[in-house]
Amino acid sequence: MACVPRLCDLTVNNQLAGVSPVEIFDRLASVWPQFSGDQRASVFSVLTLWWQASLGLYPSDPSPSTVLASLARLPMPLSHWLDYWLRDLDEAQAAHIADLALRGIDSPEWTAVPDKRGQVVGWLKSEPVLTGLTFVAGVHLGKETLGHVLDRLIGHD
Repeated sequence: MACVPRLCDLTVNNQLAGVSPVEIFDRLASVWPQFSGDQRASVFSVLTLWWQASLGLYPSDPSPSTVLASLARLPMPLSHWLDYWLRDLDEAQAAHIADLALRGIDSPEWTAVPDKRGQVVGWLKSEPVLTGLTFVAGVHLGKETLGHVLDRLIGHD
């Protein structure tokens, strides 16, 4: 547990060459129950900043899909992260949702956590996401890309 702060720091600053954040969070999840409430709150604060930063630029490394798949390893509700994604939906965030819908949700990092993947798929198909993509991404994504994303989300693809 003593190495957790350093591993979190290296992970959120993308300084672990050759190691996926998902791998780190698989290990972090195994020690999460041993954390005190204060320790969890501190880690949660850092993770919230990491999540916000990943959504802020497009493209970003790691992608929000990878960051969210990492966070999905922890026994925390995904709703916090997903709700934030739509709070101030902009061009970058809409592009990240499109990437998640078209490529990210079928990646091994998501197929390894089918229950959490199912939650994200349900969220992607929700009215707020579809409406947000139509209004926000419709302005920034080409019509063909937006059409492909919407077809994928509503099951026509």
